[in-house]
Amino acid sequence: MLTTFKYDHYYLYDELKDCLKILQDKYPHLMSVESICETDEQKQVFAVTLTNQNTGAPHTKPAFYMDGNHHAGEVTGSMAAMHTIDYLVTNESPLLNDYTVYVIPRMSPDGAEAYLTSAEKLRSVNRNYPYEEKEAGLHPSDLDGDGVIRLMRVKSPYGAWKISSDDSRIMIKRQPDEVNGDFYNVYPEGEIVGFDGINIKLAKNKWGLDFNRNYPFGWFPDARQPGSGKYPLSNPENKAVADFIINHSNISLASTLHTSGGMIIYPRGIHPEKKAHPFDMKLYKTIGKIGTDETTYPCYNIFDAFLTDTVNYSSGAFDDWCYFTQGILTYTVELWDMKKHAGISHTWPRIAHQEVEKELEDYKKQLAWIDTNVSKEAGFKEWTKINHPQLGEVEIGGCDFKYTMQNCPPHLLQTEIENNTKFMLRQIATLPKLVFASVEVIQVAPNLYQMEVVVSNQGYLPTYVCEQAKTVKVDQPVTVSCVGEVKLINSEETQTIGHLEGFSGIKTEYSYDGIQTENHAPILKKVTWLIQAKTGTTVTLIATQPKAGRIEKSMSL
Repeated sequence: MLTTFKYDHYYLYDELKDCLKILQDKYPHLMSVESICETDEQKQVFAVTLTNQNTGAPHTKPAFYMDGNHHAGEVTGSMAAMHTIDYLVTNESPLLNDYTVYVIPRMSPDGAEAYLTSAEKLRSVNRNYPYEEKEAGLHPSDLDGDGVIRLMRVKSPYGAWKISSDDSRIMIKRQPDEVNGDFYNVYPEGEIVGFDGINIKLAKNKWGLDFNRNYPFGWFPDARQPGSGKYPLSNPENKAVADFIINHSNISLASTLHTSGGMIIYPRGIHPEKKAHPFDMKLYKTIGKIGTDETTYPCYNIFDAFLTDTVNYSSGAFDDWCYFTQGILTYTVELWDMKKHAGISHTWPRIAHQEVEKELEDYKKQLAWIDTNVSKEAGFKEWTKINHPQLGEVEIGGCDFKYTMQNCPPHLLQTEIENNTKFMLRQIATLPKLVFASVEVIQVAPNLYQMEVVVSNQGYLPTYVCEQAKTVKVDQPVTVSCVGEVKLINSEETQTIGHLEGFSGIKTEYSYDGIQTENHAPILKKVTWLIQAKTGTTVTLIATQPKAGRIEKSMSL
């Protein structure tokens, strides 16, 4: 896929900012960039608007939304968002003639920068939460100075692990009856705050905020949902994103880009699919199948297939908020799947824990893949003895989680995100789209005309987008207007015609006696005016609906 920039490494903030400026300067008719939030570190959360300004203003076209880096360490998502921006403008995509695309490529620039420039692992942002000071316990840190936080094994007669006789790099679980031998406990590489000299406790993450748990739907406080924040939209980045979505009412469809696991998941995230609108689930599955075709990622309902705990489920998520409160169909795309590359098959619905033997087998496959496909720096570092400031002799070893499991190795990045861009492009083409199917004017008397206008929706999605939009009453009807220096007889200038179905609403089936199209709600509707005006008078027809766009057509009587 032709792009302006290379996608063989992960961009720091300044490079991302410079790339956006270069593209905006080169394609000003296609792209504009604004800041929707300034962070604690004076970085900008950029929002990009993509559309061909020569064919209409952004708000007059159906819109698709995407974002990356709700989670700081999931930098593949921001690179995928950048790639889609780059591809659309570099190729001056015809999609931008008819549609608008909004992209927030890096929602957490502070967090991503900390992740990319240090050994730190963090969820969303480098702000202390839930405590201002570090709590007692082990905090991950780079003890040996190699730039990576790996694993730390500590020899102990009470240890639950032992070294594998097949591969000294691998730790296997100690059997219940094993009493003789060398045993270990394995922790993240790091130091211990408030160590009592006996017990090693894992501390809560010092930067525990989770931007994808801070949205005002299904929100729970931190005691129930760790990382959720003090209250919904308490994080300025979250509020900026929510405001952006609300202020752009032309958005029908969205994708939020995460890592990892190689899957496409969709709401409902709080109830099983059987309690959802069947039509909405059909839409999610059908568009999701496009994603599977392009990325190979399977597509599943969050609650039924993805959650391993359906009682204390994850809450306050972006996709649920978009769907349940805004009526926007939203996918969470989990990019990159190292396990699949290593030849490990997934089980759906997910299960919390595999059998020990299966876990060990899978770990060996992952390690074998890493040995062959990952750089020495990110690959498995042999267990090496160091003198721990509190524990004495320990051993440091293992892989760089950041660029093996969480994100793909840089040399595989372009292929990963190209496939995602193909899915994004195909999503855009499913949006509702108003069209004047026909306009007929008949002169019925001197200076008296009858005008019949047929308005249609050429998109896959209906103008109301989904049934959930109707439930929360954010569905607005299509209106058609006839404007000019004319007198309208027994009719209003603007007529409301309700919704127009998309071709998603046409029931089709392969039956025993052939192919069949069943009855469906109208995709086309007719509006009629009786117009009194002089011959040659110009009238303008306007059809509009926030999700399906605004179209105009002028003519002389």
